[in-house]
Amino acid sequence: MTENKPALQEIFSRFDLLDKALIDASSIIYTHRADFLEILESSIKLFSIPEILSETGPVSKGIETLTCKRNASSIDATTS
Repeated sequence: MTENKPALQEIFSRFDLLDKALIDASSIIYTHRADFLEILESSIKLFSIPEILSETGPVSKGIETLTCKRNASSIDATTS
């Protein structure tokens, strides 16, 4: 962890009840630059769509792919 350990602990305490989340490209990029994407990945299960994971590249290796299948009556999300 970085020299900002108390600040990071405060941020992570806000996620105590969260066990999974969707994450967008900018959040992946900024949490990586702030040096806590890997910590976040180990704390909660992160999901994103293939297009975002392709855009963010190897920094998103710990994020699970969320795919959607469309049919006439609904959209079903699955992970792979």
